[in-house]
Amino acid sequence: MVYFLAVVFFLAFVAMIFYFVSMLFSKKDTEKFAKNRNRTFLAIGTMVASFVLIISIQALSSGSDTSSNNADVASSKKTESSEKATSSSESIKNSSSASSNNVASSSDDSSENSSSSTQPKNVEQANAAISERLTQAQGWANGTLDSNGNPTNSGTPNSAYNWAKIVTSIKYAENELTIYVNKNYVGMSKTQFANYMYTAENSALNALSEANIINENAVKNGLYTRVFDGNTKIAQSKITNRHQFKINQ
Repeated sequence: MVYFLAVVFFLAFVAMIFYFVSMLFSKKDTEKFAKNRNRTFLAIGTMVASFVLIISIQALSSGSDTSSNNADVASSKKTESSEKATSSSESIKNSSSASSNNVASSSDDSSENSSSSTQPKNVEQANAAISERLTQAQGWANGTLDSNGNPTNSGTPNSAYNWAKIVTSIKYAENELTIYVNKNYVGMSKTQFANYMYTAENSALNALSEANIINENAVKNGLYTRVFDGNTKIAQSKITNRHQFKINQ
């Protein structure tokens, strides 16, 4: 509608110019002059009417937009109120969840304390299992045990267990292993010694696993292991791979 009125306004303007120019070139007090003057006034009237209608329509449209904006604002405020209510509800849920987590944490702490109180018993059990496994390996290495682990006087030494000939004991504590060796390792190459320590560590890990002291993941990754000759540390696990050993001598 506004575009139509704009076209009418433009055409009236053109007509007004045309008739006004024609009136200027007409002789006064003639019929032609009077017609051009009347047509000029008509064109001006049409322009004014079109202009007024355009302004009125624009005003009505603006009022409608304002009403729409007010409705949007009201809707936005309603949405914000709803979001605030939801946020408050979530806050209450989070507080409740935090309280539950605190209770669970307290329960976990109690469980850890209980576990700590049984730690000495686990260490004792662990070292007993490792000692039994080492004694068995030493018997096979020296030929004093048969294939079933029973004592024998006619057994054949098994070289696969030669590592046990240089190991006097293996101790477990605080998720670490300590291997004590005798002097039989002297003169041995670093590679062979490292292989023996790797086998000794694996023997201890299997014993701990069978006694349910450690899980399969610990067996796979290994435990940090130190090797002592008396009070002298002669080797330890590498940081990058606990199954490999760094020889200090």
